[in-house]
Amino acid sequence: MSAQQSIQHPSLRRLRIRCRYLVLLILLAALIGAALKGWQLYTDIQALRQDAAELATVVAQPDLPQITGLGPLLARTRSDAQNLRDAAAPLLPITRWLGWLPRYGSDLAAATNLLDAAVELSTAAEDGYIALMPVLRPVPGDQTPAQALAQRLQAAQADLQRVRATLARATDTWADVPLAHLSPALRATLEPIDQLLPAARNGIDLALAAPELMGMHGRREYLVIAQNPDELRPTGGLITAAGVLTLEQGQVVAFSMGDSGTVNNYGNGPYPDAPAPLQHYMGIDLWAFQDANWSPDLPTAAKTITNLYKLGVGRTVQGIITVDPTVVVALLQVTGPLTLPNQAVPLTADTVLNYMRNSVFLGPASNDLERQQQWVSERKAFMAPLATALLQALQHTRPGADWLALGRTFAGLLAERHLQLVFDQPAANTVIARLGWNGALQPGSSDFLMLVDANVGYNKVSASVRQSLTYTIDLSQPQAPLAEVQVVYTHQLAASERCDQRRGLRMPVQRYEDMLQGCYYDYLRVYAPGEAQLITALAPAVPGAWMLTGMGTDGTVDVQPGIAGTHEFGALLVTPPSETRRFFVRYRLPTSVVVRDEQGWHYQLKLQKQAGTPPLPATVRVRLPQGTAVLTTSLPAVQHNSHELVFQLMLARDQMLDVVFTAAQ
Repeated sequence: MSAQQSIQHPSLRRLRIRCRYLVLLILLAALIGAALKGWQLYTDIQALRQDAAELATVVAQPDLPQITGLGPLLARTRSDAQNLRDAAAPLLPITRWLGWLPRYGSDLAAATNLLDAAVELSTAAEDGYIALMPVLRPVPGDQTPAQALAQRLQAAQADLQRVRATLARATDTWADVPLAHLSPALRATLEPIDQLLPAARNGIDLALAAPELMGMHGRREYLVIAQNPDELRPTGGLITAAGVLTLEQGQVVAFSMGDSGTVNNYGNGPYPDAPAPLQHYMGIDLWAFQDANWSPDLPTAAKTITNLYKLGVGRTVQGIITVDPTVVVALLQVTGPLTLPNQAVPLTADTVLNYMRNSVFLGPASNDLERQQQWVSERKAFMAPLATALLQALQHTRPGADWLALGRTFAGLLAERHLQLVFDQPAANTVIARLGWNGALQPGSSDFLMLVDANVGYNKVSASVRQSLTYTIDLSQPQAPLAEVQVVYTHQLAASERCDQRRGLRMPVQRYEDMLQGCYYDYLRVYAPGEAQLITALAPAVPGAWMLTGMGTDGTVDVQPGIAGTHEFGALLVTPPSETRRFFVRYRLPTSVVVRDEQGWHYQLKLQKQAGTPPLPATVRVRLPQGTAVLTTSLPAVQHNSHELVFQLMLARDQMLDVVFTAAQ
């Protein structure tokens, strides 16, 4: 070693030591920075989680104080989401490669999409709140709440359009989130967003359409149809009364209600021929207004209803609203008792149904003839004052908690098809159809089943009959699916007289309950997917002596293409009191009802409820291939073995059933 090298050696050694310290300092600084960044991220995440928990509490059980106080929480949520995304931005290019990590790797890999969705969703929520909160402000004394609602929604149109655009961006961003691949805990927290987003979009679309529907752009006239489910017809019941509701600037400026029979004016004819079942089984030749709702698809029936209304009275309307007695009962539970002219005792939700059935029979009458004449001339006179009083009560429902209760009530009535809407405004019709509020058949592209009953007996016996459904789907060979439908009718009244359809035409009528007696004459239609192919069908024969026309049936089932691309199986069934009748049909399903992908076989069924009917007890049996492993079901099964699933439902509204399974090769 040279002298120079020996001199330089200590210097090099000190330099190396300093470099090591420098590296250690840099690493320490990096660790401190990472820790600080990690703490900042942790703090931001916890803040956003707290915001989400508070919002979930409000959504689960909303009330007026919570809703009106949402402003600060929504603003904070939006700020926290933005802060978290900004803080995480330097790390996001790395997180997408961390999917391999155990437990939370999938969450880290989706961090960019999750944070973008959080910002867009919170922005849409706050913007929506800002746009809609003025609706709940106190109403000045010179306005009705309905007027204030229409005017405020009209004033908010520009804000609502902006919210709609923001919500569309949020929906698109949310669609990029790989929800199925997230950790179970995070997925469970976020899954409700899948339902909230469509609900928010529908709410904004309805708010945008409401001003025009409420007459803010000119007078609107709607035909209100009262249907009686005791005499069940395809869209909810025989059309017993009709009237025109006129709206202008959010106000009801005119309303009329009268007997549906008075709409007919055969001198303005020609009237069209009645549908074949009405001709064959009721002896009706001309299609009268009260029978106009023969199609179970309300938008189709609405065309006939409005055409026959115009033919009878020469008046054009911009839409129809159908109601049945359940609507009146439910609304009285919100408004409270109603006082009607010439009625000493206010009507309540508990008493109004009996009043509607028997009001004309409650007055004095010296003899049967006088009572019968009174019944013919006055049997529906109660409808106008009752409907007017109810409308007045609804118009003066105050903003706030009453509006929330009223909104929930209307949503339930619409979902269960006791209330249905068809308008000539395309934007409104689009969202109403999307919500299933327009009474349309909506079979979709998978399996589909809907039962449609029509009382053709000239009586109100539908109220005395109980119905049940058993639907069996045989997927033991998924490439060749089969279906079996069995419908059972049980007449709950006891009587010994022979069936005679003329009984419903006999006079006088002493009380409404007299019309609830007799045999149940029902024309049943079963709607299946359009490519269904009949294998066999069984219906009880009907003696000609039981029929008004003298023409019975031999149990033949009518088979023809149905509405909305469906296939229709129809038959007449007559059920005497205290007896039971069954209808059975077996058919091949299109192979498209079962779809195979990398997960396995997917089967989906839509059960659609007929309007105006009580909840229908339904049993759905899904037969599977031997050795099947069931992966998921959207509804809980009451029975589950290696080759069959059994589901028990009460069909109060439309139901969807999804089954995913794997079959042994």
